[in-house]
Amino acid sequence: MRLKFGSLVAAAVALAGNPSWADVLGSAQLSHFGYTLVDLNPHDGIAPALSFTPFGTQAASILSGRAYAGPSLGLGQYTQSGFTWSTSFAVFPEVRREVASEEAMVGGHMSGSVTDHTFTAGAQGRGSNTLASQTQASEFDVGALPVRRTDDSEGFPVLSVTPYTQVIWTGSVLLEVENTLGRRRNRFEQAFSQMSLELRDGANQVVDRFYAQVSTRKYQVDRVSQAWDLQTSFINNTAETQGGYMDLVLHTWGQSFRPAPIPEPGTPWLMLCGAGVLAATLRARKQSAVLISTSGAA
Repeated sequence: MRLKFGSLVAAAVALAGNPSWADVLGSAQLSHFGYTLVDLNPHDGIAPALSFTPFGTQAASILSGRAYAGPSLGLGQYTQSGFTWSTSFAVFPEVRREVASEEAMVGGHMSGSVTDHTFTAGAQGRGSNTLASQTQASEFDVGALPVRRTDDSEGFPVLSVTPYTQVIWTGSVLLEVENTLGRRRNRFEQAFSQMSLELRDGANQVVDRFYAQVSTRKYQVDRVSQAWDLQTSFINNTAETQGGYMDLVLHTWGQSFRPAPIPEPGTPWLMLCGAGVLAATLRARKQSAVLISTSGAA
């Protein structure tokens, strides 16, 4: 079952009736994900097959979400609520977690089967903040990792592919983000969502990858919704069974009323500041020259 971005939008609309709230929303969803096997040598008598070997690897599945609320200008401590779920030696699990508060919500899920293209995974979040506050902010950060190659997994491939077999991974990706308010003084909303899939061979070399990301434009009301048809491929064109690795990550992040960053060097503001410092330096040098001239005359 897929977590709907529309439910987040509905929550934003409900809060929009109260002008004291702002919202930033993000969602990363993967659906109909699975694989198809192609026999590259039908005459070798070997039926194409793919197997997962998580019990002999350091592969892990992770679902993690954090919702923050509190001072955004370093004036105090954030309050935090969230969840962390993980399992080692397992891939493509079934799990769902969600945490909600008045200021923020985070949720994620993984379920289904990759053998029949019913696997789904998602991460979503919402951050809110009262307009009356000049220091309060909220933030969400959610990640769903159905299969993740850990630092210790090199040499222990999670995928095992029969000789002369191509594994084609396909699915549907939907990434959505939204800001409901633009800039207010030095504060703004911003969010991004991303999804990545990387396949590596037994030598840990990348053989194929997919990456997509969307983000809102800060300082203005903005909504972005974009869909992709995912397709990546792992090919074993040898007479031996080959191992491989997979990294699959969905991630969304957002912050409501984040303080505007200090301008980078070269911006008009710092140029003006630099001009002021330069003018003060020139005045000081001029005064010093006058004093030296007066002292010499004496």
